[in-house]
Amino acid sequence: MGGGAAVHRDGTREELTMRWLLSVGFCGMLVVAAGCRPPAAPGVERASVAGTITLNGQPLSRGQIFFDARAGEPPVILDVVDGRYEGQVPVGATKVSIVSTRTTTMRAEVGGDGPGYDDETEIDTLPGRYKNMDCDVEPATDNRVDFDLRVR
Repeated sequence: MGGGAAVHRDGTREELTMRWLLSVGFCGMLVVAAGCRPPAAPGVERASVAGTITLNGQPLSRGQIFFDARAGEPPVILDVVDGRYEGQVPVGATKVSIVSTRTTTMRAEVGGDGPGYDDETEIDTLPGRYKNMDCDVEPATDNRVDFDLRVR
C-alpha cells in the first residue's frame, strides 16, 4: 500500500492517540489518588474484603482495585498480586474499579515521531466496563468478592 499514516485495525491514528492520552491521564489520576489518601474519616464503618481477580481465566498478575463508597472520602486502593487482594473498605454500596497497567511508549502504541514518543509510560490494559462496577460490602463479616474479567 501507499505511504499514508498508520491506521490501527480498531480506529484511526487520531482516535488511538486520544485513547492513549486518556489512558495516561486516567493512570496519572489514580497515582495521585493513591498517594493522597488521608486516614479514614472518624465514624466510617469498615469491613474486611478479599477476593480473586482473573483475566481470561488466569490470575491477574498485578493491578489495583478501588473501592469508592462515595461518602466524601477518597477510595480505598488495594493492590492485586497474583490475582488476589484483601483489605478494609467502607461498609455499604460502593463503586469498584480495577486497573492493570503495562509499560509502553507512544511510538509503540501509535507509531509516528515526535518529542516524548520514546518516553516510557503506563497504560491501563483493562476496558472501561471494569470501572465503576457496583458492590455491596456487608458489616461485621468477611466479604468475599471475586471478579472474572474477560478481554478479547
